Amino acid sequence: EFAKPFDIKSKTIPKPTVDFRKFDFIFIQGANPATQAPNSKAAKEGLEKNFSVYFGLFENETSKRCDLVLPAKNFLEKNDVRISYGHEYVLPMPKVKESDIGISEYDLCAYLMDKFGYGKLKSEKEYIEEIISSNTVKEGEYLKSKTYQTLPYKDGFYTKSKKFVFIDDLYDEDEEWFYEEMEEGDFFLITAKHKGSLNSQFGVDEYLYIPPLLGFKEGDLVEVSTDFGKEVFKIKISDRLREDTLLVYSSNPKANHLIEPVVSDEGENAVFNTTARIRKLEN
Repeated sequence: EFAKPFDIKSKTIPKPTVDFRKFDFIFIQGANPATQAPNSKAAKEGLEKNFSVYFGLFENETSKRCDLVLPAKNFLEKNDVRISYGHEYVLPMPKVKESDIGISEYDLCAYLMDKFGYGKLKSEKEYIEEIISSNTVKEGEYLKSKTYQTLPYKDGFYTKSKKFVFIDDLYDEDEEWFYEEMEEGDFFLITAKHKGSLNSQFGVDEYLYIPPLLGFKEGDLVEVSTDFGKEVFKIKISDRLREDTLLVYSSNPKANHLIEPVVSDEGENAVFNTTARIRKLEN
């Protein structure tokens, strides 16, 4: 495991359940909770009600609602180290260009530590070297993680048999309870990623996609409601969807108005997909 020089013990709230309206001061770093958080309508209310700061690279629905915007440095304009999700290499990332715009995470932290009397930080170089040396080994010209597994799951998978188990049938008996909970007229509402965006960056798709068999026309306005909320969308027809499924891409700024802020059974993650009802509105 790599060193965590800034790891501290503090009171935390699972991110999906944070109610922005209950805080007097809100600091957002590189995120867009105004559209991407469950119950994003409440997130917007909190950002507009209380003093809020946005620290990031891109203008978005969150930065527009904040009282102070701090432009950040991008990865070419600061020193850093990258530890990959999918391979064994540890990659130092030296600064390759100067910029008069923005401030890095390290420089902002050092400035605030000094101004609030919390003492001086070690140099940025020392922290990066501490992280690298804590869990790397040199192999030729490259640095590799000591704990990387060349053969993952060699001792078996996390199942009773230790073997990988394929799903034979989407509608197996273990999932019948879920379908029994659905009422007549309910649809599965999927909030998927879009290939043209990264969450809410680089492109926004504001349509609701529905299957052809529902009888609506392209461009119709419809109201989509869940047990948590309701919103109006313009629709597009998609023959890729099952007849019991609706789709809103995660970049849609209204998608998470419909999503209840609950935590998943594993990992304290948000649960974005739900069931919904749909009705046509007069255009």
